[in-house]
Amino acid sequence: MKSLISDNHVPLIMGLGQSTGFASVLPVLAQTNTLGQPTQSVLKADSDPFQPDIFTGSCSYADQVDVGIAYEMKHLGLKSLKGVTVGFASIQSASALEAVDETKRVVEGAGGTVVSELLPPATLSADVQVQDMQSKNVKFYLMLHAVSGAIVWLKSAEKFGFQAPLVGLSGITEAPVFKTAPYNVVKNMIGVNCFDPPYLAKTAAAKQIATLGKQYGIASDTDLTEANFTGGWTNAMILAHALRNANGDYSSRGLKKGYEKIKNLDPSGGMTPLISYGPKCHIGWPNPRPYTYNFKLDRFEPIGSWSQWAAADQKPYAVPGTCGVQRGAKK
Repeated sequence: MKSLISDNHVPLIMGLGQSTGFASVLPVLAQTNTLGQPTQSVLKADSDPFQPDIFTGSCSYADQVDVGIAYEMKHLGLKSLKGVTVGFASIQSASALEAVDETKRVVEGAGGTVVSELLPPATLSADVQVQDMQSKNVKFYLMLHAVSGAIVWLKSAEKFGFQAPLVGLSGITEAPVFKTAPYNVVKNMIGVNCFDPPYLAKTAAAKQIATLGKQYGIASDTDLTEANFTGGWTNAMILAHALRNANGDYSSRGLKKGYEKIKNLDPSGGMTPLISYGPKCHIGWPNPRPYTYNFKLDRFEPIGSWSQWAAADQKPYAVPGTCGVQRGAKK
């Protein structure tokens, strides 16, 4: 980071998807007034307290928690969470633990109970954790891990007959999880994500993403099945609009003004919600949405529209007075 800034004199650094390591990045950006555009879910610290030099390029895991819980309440016909036990199977990382915290805030605040099971990054067996969660009679549970860890967990769940409904956050909303894990447990799983995979393109603008990806050799057939390809395209489009809005001033200050002028941007032809920033809101992503997996067609299918799930996202990482959260609101 310091080399990019001092040796290469860059005004903006993209990527920044280090999760636990993100906290060490923030002071460097702040001290040098260099802009950062995280293209993955990182930490609450990227927006709370308000960070004038950070513009997020994805929704957070906490946003996904809010929508995932709202989906299961509707799916299971739960009018409230009072007396309900909800589980969370989590990789041991800072961003995942923040997702657990958001689950506790929502569920416990509504009178429910949360059972949290921590798993190492390299998970070889989840037998103990699965049996513990199963014994607590969870109504449904959420999971955030690597694809390999999710498959290990689901194999253990099948081994012990644990079939509670599961909400997988974006890290495991991936086809290999659904195609590799035992069907009798993964059939009860939905995923939550911030953007559609390219094969769900319906508009001409969205279909052009795949066409250009192949034309310029930046996308293989496998890439075009990954939602993260849409995420990469979207972040590039956000940057392109910020550059255009900067009107030739490509300093950090000029680019910052360029980002803050972005309003209701549709960067990928409907495969994301509309993106907006402003002087008091650098969280451009409105909300994620849930997906089910169609095993006959081997593809994800969205459940409802982006706007349908907007009310479920409580913007847990937005500081009061920013991004539509009322000033003086308790967080």
